[in-house]
Amino acid sequence: NESIDPYELVANQNEKNVVREIEPDVQIKADESKIRQLATILIDNAIKYCDKGGTIRVSLSRIKSRSIELRMSNDYADGESIDCSRFFDRFYRADSARTQKSGGYGIGLSAARAIAEAHRGSILAESREGRGTLLRVSLPCPRPEDLQHLCQPDTPYRADGMDLALTELSVVL
Repeated sequence: NESIDPYELVANQNEKNVVREIEPDVQIKADESKIRQLATILIDNAIKYCDKGGTIRVSLSRIKSRSIELRMSNDYADGESIDCSRFFDRFYRADSARTQKSGGYGIGLSAARAIAEAHRGSILAESREGRGTLLRVSLPCPRPEDLQHLCQPDTPYRADGMDLALTELSVVL
């Protein structure tokens, strides 16, 4: 809720709604600042590419006992014609008409993918058939003993070009 709160105000000021479905007590082993950055990138994009009067849906849940899933969707009527497979390409702008209006350089979702992959997770984008897009991030919830082969907790390691420190994190969106 902490990562989403400031953006909900922005959404409301732009006549857009935010709906949250956050499962309580979801925890992962991750770099907290990077996970917050990931959530920020996704909510920012969802708001930018949401129709006026539309809804941004944010959900966070545990999938079985081994992973969590963060889902971010928005209402975007023009989303049907967008090639979701290119969302994570650097400098790709799905809607060039919005480039001047909303700013940005088209690197946010590329960074989001790097963060997810650095945490041994994945991120996917799907078109919701004329209703908008859905971004789905899956992150593993390894047991502490599963991480021993990577590094000791709180010891930085290099993954996909990013320096990370593993710490226990309660996901707070």
